[in-house]
Amino acid sequence: MPPSVTAKGHNFYQLPKSSFSSLTSSLASVSHHKHANPRLTTKSYNDSWNCAIYLFQDILGEQFDEKSMTKRFEIVLLVVGLFLCAISCATPEVSVSCMMAYDEGGAPAVLQSPECPQWGHSSRSHNRTGNCQFATLQGHRDYQEDCITCDLEMNIRFLGKDGPKEVLVGVAAVFDGHGGKEASEMASKNFLDYFLLHVVFKAYKQALSSKGLNADNAGDFCSNLLSPDEGIPVSGEEAMHDILKKALLSTLHDIDTEFSREAFDHGYVSGSTGTVVLLVDGQMVVASVGDSKALLCSAKTKNTLGNEGTPSMVLEVEELTRDHHPDRDDERARIEAAGGFVHTWGVPRVNGILAVSRAIGDVYLKRYGVSPVPELIDWRHLTANDSYLVVASDGIFETLRPQNVCDLLLDADVQVDQANEMSKSSDSCSSSSSLPDCIVKEAYEKGSGDNLSAIAAITALDLHCCGLQLSLHTGCTLQLEGVEFDLPIKMGGLKVVLLVLGILMFAVPCSYGVSVACMEVYDEGRAPAVFRSPECHDWVLSAKVHQNETMNCQFETTRGRRRYQEDQISCNLDMQIPLLGENGQEDVRVGVVAVFDGHIGKEASEMASKLVLDYFFVHSMIGSFKNWLSLKEEQNLAFQNINEDVELEPHKPTIASRSLEGTLQVILQESTRIGILKEGLVKTIKDIDSAFTEASLLFLSYFYCSLSSFENDLAAGSTAVVALLVDGQILVANVGDSKALLCSEKLPLHREADGASIPYLSVKELTSDHNPHRDEERARIEAAGGVISWYDTPVINGHFPMTRALGDVPLKRYGVISDPEVTDWQPLAADDSYLVVASDGIFESLEPQKVCNLIRDAHFQDTKKSKQLDSCLDQSSLANCIVRTAFKKGSTDNLSAVVVPLRSASFSPENS
Repeated sequence: MPPSVTAKGHNFYQLPKSSFSSLTSSLASVSHHKHANPRLTTKSYNDSWNCAIYLFQDILGEQFDEKSMTKRFEIVLLVVGLFLCAISCATPEVSVSCMMAYDEGGAPAVLQSPECPQWGHSSRSHNRTGNCQFATLQGHRDYQEDCITCDLEMNIRFLGKDGPKEVLVGVAAVFDGHGGKEASEMASKNFLDYFLLHVVFKAYKQALSSKGLNADNAGDFCSNLLSPDEGIPVSGEEAMHDILKKALLSTLHDIDTEFSREAFDHGYVSGSTGTVVLLVDGQMVVASVGDSKALLCSAKTKNTLGNEGTPSMVLEVEELTRDHHPDRDDERARIEAAGGFVHTWGVPRVNGILAVSRAIGDVYLKRYGVSPVPELIDWRHLTANDSYLVVASDGIFETLRPQNVCDLLLDADVQVDQANEMSKSSDSCSSSSSLPDCIVKEAYEKGSGDNLSAIAAITALDLHCCGLQLSLHTGCTLQLEGVEFDLPIKMGGLKVVLLVLGILMFAVPCSYGVSVACMEVYDEGRAPAVFRSPECHDWVLSAKVHQNETMNCQFETTRGRRRYQEDQISCNLDMQIPLLGENGQEDVRVGVVAVFDGHIGKEASEMASKLVLDYFFVHSMIGSFKNWLSLKEEQNLAFQNINEDVELEPHKPTIASRSLEGTLQVILQESTRIGILKEGLVKTIKDIDSAFTEASLLFLSYFYCSLSSFENDLAAGSTAVVALLVDGQILVANVGDSKALLCSEKLPLHREADGASIPYLSVKELTSDHNPHRDEERARIEAAGGVISWYDTPVINGHFPMTRALGDVPLKRYGVISDPEVTDWQPLAADDSYLVVASDGIFESLEPQKVCNLIRDAHFQDTKKSKQLDSCLDQSSLANCIVRTAFKKGSTDNLSAVVVPLRSASFSPENS
């Protein structure tokens, strides 16, 4: 959870930064409802109103009474809403509703939103200017997947203390596609539009957060600050550079996000590198994703003399980027931490497929650590010696070293007579107008097998002039001086309003660390969407190893006699989940034990084991918050009905209302809490299946063209049995034929010679296998068109023995489902001693009761048995005892077992 802060004696939880837009949206929606945002629904209006009421109740305590204060409260919200509307009315380009669209979805949302009709895509995909030469060649490849964006003459108007001022911004970008041109083409077409939009919106947001406003100059604020014709407000040169850098990073983020959405919708499997250089006021910043390069060729003087007795000149290369290849130590570490691997035969590749470790797109490899986050070379000054900027795809560097590129440029343009001599051997380098052609053709002629693209930002090289145009340079004959920007208005009242809104943003307990935007993401796509969405940047998948072995969570797994290990285990008996309860937020200890038995590959079971704890945490926490809001609303309605029948002194609750409040709190803390956890587990299992199905279809579309290939070659699936332990109770959810057992002490059968009694551990099966033997399972399969063949074991469509499973995508249309069968919450008794969760391989050779017998023999150190079962001598190896015994008795399957001693784990009623 985010750190807590204290205000007015109350503890509040700090929210993500995106909550400001959510709070603003809530206030605006309460005050002018559908007039300000026609997409608002009645539900969102009620949620906003209730959230605001709870906020003021928590801040003011008993001083705030909803019934008596509603009118005044509504007036306050109306005033704030009218203020927001005033900004909206006065700013045709950047209205409040358009700003909200930007906060929710970045540049793509603005360009798509009806709230932002003035913003649209430009008709240009890239600009070729006199000072931006580029060349691109398909080369020896069957398709051209490189794309270029270049504009060195972008004039962006910023608003300074002396009025508007145009700043020249240069952009040079190369996008090298792979697996198709979709990603690189989208990047090149959208880059300039996204970048300019981010510059505008980030500048406005920065101005709003740093300035104030009063009633006297509100008109000036609206007409001057937020009118794009006047300029973009910035507070100084440093702020301007910061806005431009952040706009660059946000642009690359939005391109990857938007393409990922398109990829899921259309089945694209392509990706792209992206290397972008910004040139502003004699400085440059470079962002790189993948292995395209940016080089700077700078003039240096050699000690040796030329033909005329003058020192000779060279162009010395400086690489501005570092390739993102999976053999880099830091890149490899990230890939492996995410569960991917680096194939090191020949060219190092992520999972044997992708030769770069960072890329735009490549959505099917994102979960294995392939990142779209660019590596940034921050702002640095250009000098008078910096003559050529080159941005090029990696195909150039298959046959040319970076220094070779600078040498080519020098040979082509340093002296006319030298250029004429070189033209005899290098026709492509005979004139300065074809410098990129020179680079591309030279690489092609030397045997490069890739697409080839290069940009060269140059003028004629002269020892006394700057190679790059003067307006982008420092240290030249023309020196640009820094400009201090400031707003020509004084602002007071707005600063106070924003301060109040800011305090509320960081103090809203009803938001519970979950922004409204993130909640909407959850409602639409549940846990997988939360971890993918930029609106939920505080939620990230855990980097922990999925097999969480604690002192009281014993597990053992072995490949057995199979060629591959497809079983996976997740076990954490000490999960602390923050749930809203009687005293506010309470950390509830939850034990989670899960076994996933994979088949036809480990992909499904491995994904399930890695996601189950994270997905369960998300569903439980957000479910608790949503339930708290719902109960709070019901409680307020109940209080209102009671108080209408009884005359009360102001702010004094009745006995009936206090009784009802206490009852609701007890319900929330007990039955509702375990109900939330149950629902969270069911949703977790369904989301894992959905995520695996989505990933499977996307992955398979990259390698296979036919359904028959899909059904025959990659149809992995998994069982799932998950047990929850909370407050002396247990719940089990099951998909497939793995099992969960309880071993409970019963009266002793006999006594030893010394009079000591030997207890008997009786088995209780908490799960039922899902196979065609069960009438209701068979009926569903047959109703869906599946065929059950009755051999030694009944199988579906001739080969599959289970009627429920995660994955197994080809069989879903024949009635195989992933819905878990739930053994609902039941209290653990004092004699419930052990919980066992195991894969079906254990039960090939051991009956469930024999499993409990093994535990009894090991725990109570039956000396007669110990001679035969040497693995069962020590209580710390109970899981090992079960697995080894099943193997010795002939089980041919993978073998996995988890044993939880309920008493020592503090889950039994005596210790809970």
